[in-house]
Amino acid sequence: MMVGYDTRKLHNLNNDDLMLGGAIAGGLTRLLCQPLDVIKVRLQLQVERPSRSQPDAKYHGTLQTCSKIVKEEGYRALYKGHVSAQLLSISYGIASFASFEYFTKEVFVRKPHMKDLSPVTFICGGAANGLATVISYPFDTIRTRFIGQGKPPVYTGLFNCIGTILKVEGFRSLYRGFFATLIQIIPHGGAQFAIYNKISVIFKEKGIFVMSSLYTVKDRKKYLSPFGSFLAGAIAGAGAKVAIYPLDLAKKRLQIQGNYNEVREGFGKKFVCSGLVDCIKLTYRNEGFFALYKGLKPTLLKAMIATSLHFAIYEQTLLFLSNSKIAKTES
Repeated sequence: MMVGYDTRKLHNLNNDDLMLGGAIAGGLTRLLCQPLDVIKVRLQLQVERPSRSQPDAKYHGTLQTCSKIVKEEGYRALYKGHVSAQLLSISYGIASFASFEYFTKEVFVRKPHMKDLSPVTFICGGAANGLATVISYPFDTIRTRFIGQGKPPVYTGLFNCIGTILKVEGFRSLYRGFFATLIQIIPHGGAQFAIYNKISVIFKEKGIFVMSSLYTVKDRKKYLSPFGSFLAGAIAGAGAKVAIYPLDLAKKRLQIQGNYNEVREGFGKKFVCSGLVDCIKLTYRNEGFFALYKGLKPTLLKAMIATSLHFAIYEQTLLFLSNSKIAKTES
């Protein structure tokens, strides 16, 4: 089984099933990976270098950051912004997977000989993730604001945060850093889908990490096992994330700009910039080249886990839904 129309061969699934698969994949992945995301964002927003040799640096690394957050703010702080993050992940999962299935279906119908080419998968994946970003982006800004604030909190809840942002900063502030996100998410999404499908093909050709299903025992090599999906997703997540990471850091710093003084009180030096290019330029000039990769370790860990879970849960959910329908018709 592979993500994308026709390569999946599960024709008893409809659009509602695909959307449900995307929603479950997004929601469960977010639930498991939220603490890593909180750690990553805290490190990205810190101006001081994350090193013990820097006395002004609040956070020094993944484990120390986690310990510091728990000690100062409690375990619940590792799930700051989780409601908005769930809304982000569920809406993104639905839009991303459903639109990718649609785009690959259109390619199959119009140009069936091109359906399995990596460049085509890359373009369809990039377009799908771009569309999903447009739909889900305000939730991304909101959860970044929640993660970035300390105690006492500036925002008391989801609706309070939305209302405050709209009243004080205007609707456009919900899309701060959108350009930085879009130019990173399109190649990032394209690379994820292309790498994942390529690794899936290799596994199936080698006959490793495959399984049978109720759908058909004869097509044993057509379906990745949960571990196969997980491993292919981990490889895809790591490769795609390293390539676009500086843009991800810039996006986070842009998202926190509007209400910056209150939100970042007690977290070290303030960082103020006027746009994507200015953000990258100031970060490089004041903090050095490696500052563009602050928070990379937890990000890479999160990307590998999140992407592997995302694809594995999506595929296994679709297999479950397909098998359930077959079982009902045969009973």
